[in-house]
Amino acid sequence: LLALLAVCAGAYLWHAYSGTLPPRAGRFELPGLSAPVTIEWDARGVPTINAQSLNDALAAQGFVHALDRPLQLELRRRAVRGRLAEMAGESLLWMDEESLRLGYRRLAIAESARLSPATHNAMQAYLSGIAFGLTQVQRSAPPDCRVAGATLDAWDAADVLALGRIFAGELSN
Repeated sequence: LLALLAVCAGAYLWHAYSGTLPPRAGRFELPGLSAPVTIEWDARGVPTINAQSLNDALAAQGFVHALDRPLQLELRRRAVRGRLAEMAGESLLWMDEESLRLGYRRLAIAESARLSPATHNAMQAYLSGIAFGLTQVQRSAPPDCRVAGATLDAWDAADVLALGRIFAGELSN
């Protein structure tokens, strides 16, 4: 009886959540590409991107990040903006306070205004890939995003640059 119950529960969960898995096949029309890009996932889910330009590869990389890691993107974006406790609760308020005190986003906003034109274009390509990927994910949010109450809001250049500052801080500890 327990085995039958376990099989039924597994079948229900598979049915309920299998439609939330990121797409691994098909054709997507990423806006702004200069040439076709191919993304192939191996048996372990590791993507390989083939593109004819750096900006097209960066757009595809942003798209893949949004498909494969939407909750991680949401948590990191909130962390750099000092808004993690809004979603994760008061126990993480100290992280928001630290992020705001250290000024990760404030410094990144100033830094983003000084990007060279080529770097700005590359950043915009990556961000457009994230934005397009998040629109695909929002159609059927993965279970972890639904449970966490993730809103999957848009990213900007300052978010990416601030994230680099947080990574550097984590590595230095």
